[in-house]
Order: sequence, then structure tokens, then C-alpha cells
Amino acid sequence: MDNDLPNVTGQLITMSEQIADTRIFMMKKGGHPLMRTCPEDFRELSDYFLRQIR
Repeated sequence: MDNDLPNVTGQLITMSEQIADTRIFMMKKGGHPLMRTCPEDFRELSDYFLRQIR
């Protein structure tokens, strides 16, 4: 649950249905923005993403 993004789960599902080869990442811990509330987790996920697009 993210107070800054109401119904974020529904929004992500709707967006993912419109974009081919979509991946969604959600974390129970942390808040918005993840880069500030869980910087280590955000960095790990960002690094993974960048490795995939190279």
C-alpha cells in the first residue's frame, strides 16, 4: 500500500496489459519513492534492469 499512489496494484496491472514484455516489481517494505526508502534494494533492482537492456 502506497499512500502516494492509490490503487497502485490496479494501475500497474492495467499498464502491464498494454505493454509487451512487461515486468512488474513490487515490495511490501519501503515506500514511495523506493530509491529513498530502500536505497539498497532500489540499487540492486536498478542494476539488474540495466544488465538486461545492455
